[in-house]
Amino acid sequence: MPGLVLASRRWMIGSDDFIIPGSFLLLAHLIWIAIYASVCVRNGTIFLHQNCPSELTYHMLGQLLLIIACMFLEGCIIRVSFRGSILVTKPRSPLAYLIYIRFALFVIQVFWEIYGLVIILNSHVMANCAPYIKDIIVSLKIYDSLVWLMVVSVMWCSFDPAGRSWVKMKKFQDSLKDKNSKYKYRRSRNSQRNWRHREAIREYEKTWDNRCRKFCCIINLKSPRENSLAEIAKLLSEFFRDLDVVPSDVIAGLSLIRVKQKATRHDRVKQTEENVYQFISGAAITSETNFLDLTHPLVVQEVFNLIHYMQYSLAIYGWPMFIMANSPADWCKLLKHVQCANSPFCCCRCVTQYEPHLERSSNTVVEDYFLDSSQNDMGDNCCLCNRAAIKQTCIDHNYRIIYITYHVAVEKPAFFVAVDYDKMAIVITIRGTSSLYDVLTDLNAEHEILPMDPPNDEWFGHKGMVAAANYIRNKLSEKRILEIANENLRAKESKTNSFQYPIIVVGHSLGAGTAAILAILLRQFYHNVVCFAFAPPGGLLSEAAAEHSKDFVISIVLGKDIVPRLGLHQMEKLRFDLISAIKQCEMSKWAIIAKSCCFGKKQLSTEEFAREFHMDLGNGDTSNVITTDEFKNLSIHPNDASISLTVHTPLYPPGSIIQLVRMHPKKSEKIIGKKKPITQAIWSDIRDFNEILISPTMITDHMPDAILEALKSLLTTTGPQKPQRSTDLNERQPSNTSNNDSESVPSKIIVETSFTDSYKTSGLGAYYDETRLRRLRSLVRKGHAPLATPETISLSSNTEPIVTVEKSTNG
Repeated sequence: MPGLVLASRRWMIGSDDFIIPGSFLLLAHLIWIAIYASVCVRNGTIFLHQNCPSELTYHMLGQLLLIIACMFLEGCIIRVSFRGSILVTKPRSPLAYLIYIRFALFVIQVFWEIYGLVIILNSHVMANCAPYIKDIIVSLKIYDSLVWLMVVSVMWCSFDPAGRSWVKMKKFQDSLKDKNSKYKYRRSRNSQRNWRHREAIREYEKTWDNRCRKFCCIINLKSPRENSLAEIAKLLSEFFRDLDVVPSDVIAGLSLIRVKQKATRHDRVKQTEENVYQFISGAAITSETNFLDLTHPLVVQEVFNLIHYMQYSLAIYGWPMFIMANSPADWCKLLKHVQCANSPFCCCRCVTQYEPHLERSSNTVVEDYFLDSSQNDMGDNCCLCNRAAIKQTCIDHNYRIIYITYHVAVEKPAFFVAVDYDKMAIVITIRGTSSLYDVLTDLNAEHEILPMDPPNDEWFGHKGMVAAANYIRNKLSEKRILEIANENLRAKESKTNSFQYPIIVVGHSLGAGTAAILAILLRQFYHNVVCFAFAPPGGLLSEAAAEHSKDFVISIVLGKDIVPRLGLHQMEKLRFDLISAIKQCEMSKWAIIAKSCCFGKKQLSTEEFAREFHMDLGNGDTSNVITTDEFKNLSIHPNDASISLTVHTPLYPPGSIIQLVRMHPKKSEKIIGKKKPITQAIWSDIRDFNEILISPTMITDHMPDAILEALKSLLTTTGPQKPQRSTDLNERQPSNTSNNDSESVPSKIIVETSFTDSYKTSGLGAYYDETRLRRLRSLVRKGHAPLATPETISLSSNTEPIVTVEKSTNG
């Protein structure tokens, strides 16, 4: 940072990034010289062989001299690249001239290699050489070609198509700041855009548009969605156009932010006025934290419901997720559900007729794939492997699929509608991001007003997911799917024609965001619609819409999952923090990355962090500055106040949020049972997810199988009060305890129990509705201690469990 400028063009590589390619070329040339030297030692001369012709001998000797010269230049490039810091580039200014010289040597090498190739192809010249010499020469030529291919690949990856326009724009902006500049331009007082800037903007938009189109050529995108591509290209170009950063700068900045976030959490725990006892999975635990009361039988039953519907969300992903989430021993279980296991010729028949991007008619599908003519399927493969994965994942569910489609396009996710006979509800399950089409839906992240009747200007959401929810709503209405499902349930219970069964909308990731918006749309027509959103996107709904959804949407977030914290506004905040951290750090890029790996598991205070990473916190650190104009701060470029960065309206995750947090046992604690993290559930606010937490688990916590496993662990790593255990523990208390109980530190025993015992659920309603969700939110307990459960007890003389208050930074 900034990007290197060569040949009047900006490149997507920094001047301090040449350490890696320079070291690679230096090592490659050392290997070449080692091979050549071994041949010379074997022959006892600096030449290849006494019988080789002079043309070939002089060619190889000339190539040796060129390689030695290249190694000298590469050593100089590496040494110069180590100078300065990320932003202090003046010590690395000679690098451009070294690269020009190195490029000239590269051109000479190319012509010299062509000359050598002509010699090698001359059979008369090579006839007198020993066979092993011929093999070595050919091998060295192939080796050189591979090295050149790597160099060309790096150059291609570093090429910025809009780099020339960017340099022109930068020169123009710099001339406006210099009063003595020979260029005199007139410009408006309140606008910093000019024709050169607009030219660069157009070039960047064109670049991103071309990238999106190349990306879509792989998935055969049709023309009706070209507007979506243009909007995505414009969004990406606006986000990156004024940032003079390269990919390695982002890695170094994220490494700094991770250590800084941990240091900030450490300081907040130490400060008594913060009232923070500890951080668990990035969540601040205070005296006001609402833990889900897992000792209450009604709460336990609701957790079982969450597991039940999470299995639907996992099943819709089909066979790829089933393969990822299960062991190889379980893969064979799919064979009893796939059609090709019964008809080995179905694959050959479907290969010639199957068109995965076309929506086939329901009649044809029913005749080809299902015995039950009331079921419909579209877009699955010839063996119905996705359908088989649903059957195996939900093997314990008593359900029937009414409609299912795996036909996908931009803003058209896969989904199915089923009737659940155990819950007596209609279940709409929407798939998350699983294809390139879904990625484009995710990237269309601008906000759009929800298609309500009448429209509400304060209710808007993620544009791609609003379109996806509207698509599913239209599909449900067009095919009368909900009416058919409701009639199926009424026939099961012999209800009257006016009875409407609950509609449960579930999904994960993209499917969770679409499900939440779909639930809002469906509640215009159906009063008993409930949504379970597992790991929904953070930039989904406006504040007004998110508050409205709290009565009928429950979101489940695991640990430090990045997606519930991911939105345009959160990305803009991360962009601001990243540039600020890079600006404050005086270390080199690679020293930052190396040291952050060393301090990744250590707890540092802010002062220690500033000292270890040479941070100048007094120079532009706005992380601790409280201001009422958040948008204004994020819109100002930390390195150049004349640059205005884009700032979007904040969007939030939907509904009432349950965050699953995990506490890892300390060395002072004993775990009876398996030594696994203890999982608890807390109620979180939508504003708790305004910051992206940099963590190694921010991706793994988003996986649907991890969320399902965490929900199950809620019922296996905590348990209700069992007073008799306290008595047993008191009997085991050591006799040599200190007389001063106030000074002794009790060793805690965390007992693993299970909620798999049967519970009376008479307090639950017959059907799921928002009343049950309100009751679930009321069954909480205030924890003055982190994860204060009845099983966290002290070895004291008291017979009742004692909750000890302590501060730590686990998480």
